[in-house]
Amino acid sequence: MKSIIRYNLKLLFSPLKWLSSFIFICLISIFMYAPTYYDFTNICELYMPFIGIILITDIMLVDKHNNISEILYISNSNLKKVFLIRYFIVGALIAVFILIANSIFLVQGYFEGQSYLNEPITSLEFLVISVVSTLFLGTVSMTIGNFLSNQYVAYGFSLMYWLYWNINCKKQSIFNLFPFIAKPTDYVTYIVIEIGSILCLLFINSILVQKSPFFIVDRLLNLKSIIHFMRNN
Repeated sequence: MKSIIRYNLKLLFSPLKWLSSFIFICLISIFMYAPTYYDFTNICELYMPFIGIILITDIMLVDKHNNISEILYISNSNLKKVFLIRYFIVGALIAVFILIANSIFLVQGYFEGQSYLNEPITSLEFLVISVVSTLFLGTVSMTIGNFLSNQYVAYGFSLMYWLYWNINCKKQSIFNLFPFIAKPTDYVTYIVIEIGSILCLLFINSILVQKSPFFIVDRLLNLKSIIHFMRNN
């Protein structure tokens, strides 16, 4: 088991993506104006999902990039297990990044003479709010990428999804990416719905990753053949 985790960690390791994500969370913590911990939680819920897109989208498409997706499928590898291990690794990394962002903000506040002990938001609530939104958008992006076998299209759709809810962040909806911003007094229900949506998407992806790398192409070709047959008859 340890060797499997070590192998997938090595495969997922990307200095550019990990470093850019780290720099991004540092910039948010240091330079974004947040006079209170409540404001900082809003900011992190709003912008942390970007690292979800960066780190989660291609966790299975990386096999395609390394030209080993067909080999894994033919070798009858337990792709569902591989997928869940990779998702756990990246999810843990995202949680670590968000905790680092939180630590930077609190340390900076300490040196500036700020105290956040009496804030209505705890560090645990901050972590849950930020991590869930980040995982949700990243998982949506990953689902699109796995379905279409193209992470760039997934980036585009997920960014449009983020932009829509950025504009409509106060709208109360089960699809709202920012439940804490929409309803700070009663966001728990929406957080639970987001977690349920993540689990559903993980189930869908666990099915997709076990299909042939040519699954979507084959279905499209079959559909084309059916349409052609119907037109000729």
